[in-house]
Amino acid sequence: MSTHDSKPVADEVAPPGTADPPTSSSMPTWFPRALRLTIGYVLGTLALLWFFNQARDLLGLALLAALFSLSLESAVNQLHRRGWSRGAAAATLLVGVMAFFLVLGLMVIPIMVKNLGQIADDVPGWIDDVNDYTQREFDVQLIPDSAIHPSESSVEVAKNFVSDYGGALVGTVGGVVGAIFAVFTIALFVFYMTSNAPKIRRSVVSLLRPDRQRDVLWAWNVAIEKTGGYLYQRILLAVINSSLMLIVMLLAEIPFAVPLAVFTGFTAAFIPIVGTYLAGIVPVVVALASAGADRALILLAWIVIYQQLENYLLEPRLSKKTMNLNPGIALAAALAGGSVGGLIGAFFALPTAAAIQSFITTYATRYEVEDTELTRVEEPAEPPTDPPQAVEEGPGR
Repeated sequence: MSTHDSKPVADEVAPPGTADPPTSSSMPTWFPRALRLTIGYVLGTLALLWFFNQARDLLGLALLAALFSLSLESAVNQLHRRGWSRGAAAATLLVGVMAFFLVLGLMVIPIMVKNLGQIADDVPGWIDDVNDYTQREFDVQLIPDSAIHPSESSVEVAKNFVSDYGGALVGTVGGVVGAIFAVFTIALFVFYMTSNAPKIRRSVVSLLRPDRQRDVLWAWNVAIEKTGGYLYQRILLAVINSSLMLIVMLLAEIPFAVPLAVFTGFTAAFIPIVGTYLAGIVPVVVALASAGADRALILLAWIVIYQQLENYLLEPRLSKKTMNLNPGIALAAALAGGSVGGLIGAFFALPTAAAIQSFITTYATRYEVEDTELTRVEEPAEPPTDPPQAVEEGPGR
């Protein structure tokens, strides 16, 4: 046997280009890259969160503008089919809406200020009447004279008011300026989104496959139809409310009936849930100052009655007609939207719910249901003159 056969294997020279086997203490080759990616993702996420936090107000205005743009696009499309350019149609609608509410505010604010001043002048007389009644019937002065005739002079009262509420007044002025800036920012976004809607949609769907393009465009069209139907519904409710309020105010002989009725109807229609009560404050104050407490109570009672009629009768039925939305879902959506997003959330909750219902109806898989006592539904017979309701179809497959 040769002596070379007994040579240790460890002394053999490794082939060139062969790496040493990794030891248990060496770092895996993938770890540095994974560490860099993790750090990059964390820093990128933090940067995005910082950006969204800094731009949350602007992003909120852009979201509102997108929703308002969907509301106006049906009207813009109608004008465009009649030969208008999209820019001219969008600008005309925006200017018309803003001018309407501006004129309405300029009409109502002087009436409100005048009647508030009249109420302030009449309050001492009302208090004297109450005191005379309680003194005569119960031998008690309900409201002391010091509360009616304060000892401080008007100059001192004005100084104290400015000292106590000067900061709040400055903040109020700043809030008004901010609100005006927000309105014009939303109007600018709405004009751009509405006038350039086809270009925006074309840019978005160009990133998708043809089959996905059909799905997205169908969903977009459903959102436009539902939001436009919701806007039509709110205008119809405003007309109904204004007309009924005008009749009540004329019967009660309350002055400024026409502007106050229009203000009440449109303010109530476009501020959901509590809009009727907020809008009703103005005519009630006017009635109290000019027609007496009994007429004001009559008007207040009508406002409460109409609110119930609208919530439980008019609005659910109109939602079913204009947006094909179940009345129960309409009421629940308005309440849920108000609890989540306040007045704006309540306003856009119904078209959002209608769009979601359309998506579920189109894409959800439904099966035959066994007919039992628990599942049997007796449909009311429809009049033969009514046209059949169109079924909403999804995108072609």
